Amino acid sequence: MKRNKHIRGNRRSGMTLVEIMIAMGIGSVLLGSLVSVTQSSQDAYQSSLRPLELETRARRAVADIVDELKGINVLSMWDEDPTSVFGVNRMKYRHVTGIDANGALVSGVENRLQWMRDPQELDDDIDNDGDGLIDEGRVVLTRDEGGPSERQVVLCHGVPELMEGELDNVADDNGNGMVDETGFMLRRENALVTVWITVEGMGGDGRLVQRSVETSVRLRNGL
Repeated sequence: MKRNKHIRGNRRSGMTLVEIMIAMGIGSVLLGSLVSVTQSSQDAYQSSLRPLELETRARRAVADIVDELKGINVLSMWDEDPTSVFGVNRMKYRHVTGIDANGALVSGVENRLQWMRDPQELDDDIDNDGDGLIDEGRVVLTRDEGGPSERQVVLCHGVPELMEGELDNVADDNGNGMVDETGFMLRRENALVTVWITVEGMGGDGRLVQRSVETSVRLRNGL
């Protein structure tokens, strides 16, 4: 009799197949929940990084433009459309290199800052290059335009056709004093030049993210 009680005690102390399957099911559910939470956290982290990356890119481009314009005399810069009061997305200039014997300013080669459509994009409201952006462009610096040493430098890519908050409706939608402006604009008032850049990209959640930066630089009145 004692032997039989010992056998029954061992059976009660073990787990049945049903209990093992239930435990495995609970473990799978917990593991799945942990993976889901981890993935959501990673997606949220990536989504928060994207706006910061875009703003950093825009600030770097604006800083490069400001550095480029600091050495320009107010008389050696002219707009693509000098009658425009809303700003322009193309501007020519020359760096002053010295003064001649008559006291006149001596300027170097002709340069241009401008918004140019990405070479893989067409003006057709379609994402031609498959990056999630439509009809986007770039900010391009052309040195010695039309000269023997002409070369182009891309200062920023992912610059939209319209600035953040702007619609193609002949109105100042974002309240910056310009109408239907592109993602890169310059406005000159005497010696003060204001620079705007909007940069866009796809966020981790598949939605379009835009960040804009604005700054001003005062041109020189002499050497």
